[in-house]
Amino acid sequence: MEAHQVQFTPIQQIPLHLIAGIEADGRGQGLGKTHVKPGPFAARLADSPLLQHFCSLDELGCVKVPSKSTLQRYDLWWKEDDVRQVVHQLLNLGTTAPQKLDLPEAVDLESAFLDTTCLEANIHYPVDWVLLRDSTRTLMKEVSLIRDQGLKHRMDQPESFITRMNKLCIQMTHTSAKSDLRRQRKKTFRQIDSLVGLVRNHARRYRALLDEKWNQSDWTRPQAEVVLGRMDQAYRIRSPSAVNKI
Repeated sequence: MEAHQVQFTPIQQIPLHLIAGIEADGRGQGLGKTHVKPGPFAARLADSPLLQHFCSLDELGCVKVPSKSTLQRYDLWWKEDDVRQVVHQLLNLGTTAPQKLDLPEAVDLESAFLDTTCLEANIHYPVDWVLLRDSTRTLMKEVSLIRDQGLKHRMDQPESFITRMNKLCIQMTHTSAKSDLRRQRKKTFRQIDSLVGLVRNHARRYRALLDEKWNQSDWTRPQAEVVLGRMDQAYRIRSPSAVNKI
């Protein structure tokens, strides 16, 4: 059978209070002139509160939060431009000469790791008719931008569709106070459905017009692509019970 090799720790690397604890515990048989076996003593140390107290390991260091004045003093130590310059120098050194910073390999600046804080998002509950209202607003605002560039089809003012949709949403909210709730909500939702279909047709015509004649506007092609992308995103906003409405 192969003999297991035991790793020994040089005695110079062990604090004096731990060496005294080994001797006081009576488990210092492995303690020679230069090496010590830490295994049995570590088990004993973890089990004995008295031995932990003797080795000054019974209390963990408490976290001390700096005061406001201390933080302000730290903030005034260095100017922001100086700190940024040092950070940039360290990053450049980490990528070009990592050995000077005792790094095993060069720093990868393509990957970024951020520590963020989660905040409550300012969004609403995704109710069917609310999603349809949001998409209507987005589409009509984009249509207004396209019309401002001189590309027009015959239609009512885009703001009028937003106003009509807002009125229908208010009606949908007030139906909860009526006795025939289900029938009233269906009636209002049919009106929303009809309005959304009209908005969808106008938006599709204007999207095709912009995609074809963007060079007649003051926009560049990338700027036109931004508007087209927002309109495509609005088309993808669909409610569970009205999948093909918009």
